[in-house]
Amino acid sequence: MTQEQFHAEITRRVKEVINDISREEYDKILTVAFIDPSWCGEQGTQEDGVKEWSEWLCGQLALWAEDDGKEYVVDPFNEENMNILQTEGNYAFTTYEATSHGETLDFWFEFECTYDENEQVKIVLNVNI
Repeated sequence: MTQEQFHAEITRRVKEVINDISREEYDKILTVAFIDPSWCGEQGTQEDGVKEWSEWLCGQLALWAEDDGKEYVVDPFNEENMNILQTEGNYAFTTYEATSHGETLDFWFEFECTYDENEQVKIVLNVNI
């Protein structure tokens, strides 16, 4: 897999994840990405991780909405908000600046991206607070 192909696949998957988040369809995230194991709790399942992660995200947005008196959402994917910061062979570290109504939020999404000898791409989602 060339770096160009790898970057194109990363972009496609990040776009899908961000749009799933924007539509609040959190259960669909696992069709294209994994959740960082730190969100998976004692059970260690990806489903538990998505539930924990989405509860945190919804809670954070609701807290800001309460404090500021305005709605907070995660906007749909905008390629300008995505940065592939580090690429080494079959590894890339990617960030995505989340926005709400066009304004940058106080966190960003992180994606650790790899591919194996069969060119199967794996991305792992986390958030940086």
